[in-house]
Amino acid sequence: MGPQVGKSVFKKALVELGHDPGNYEGKRVTLGGMCELYELDQDFVLDAIDRKEIAAHYDYYHDTIWVDALDAAHFYYCYLSREKLFNP
Repeated sequence: MGPQVGKSVFKKALVELGHDPGNYEGKRVTLGGMCELYELDQDFVLDAIDRKEIAAHYDYYHDTIWVDALDAAHFYYCYLSREKLFNP
């Protein structure tokens, strides 16, 4: 299932809520940091990466998986939307 809200619409909504998407876009968060911040299971996020629901980059030198902070927020928003849609 694709995202409930496109990324461009998500960015526009952030602006309308008084946030600057530029503060998040291009910033990196580790996979572990994302899972801790949004209280997500790491295997769930890894599966989403495999399904190409969220982009991630592996840094061999630091042995770390990085996710764009705006992508992480968008993914989490879509995850919550999907949960509310199917589990009201």
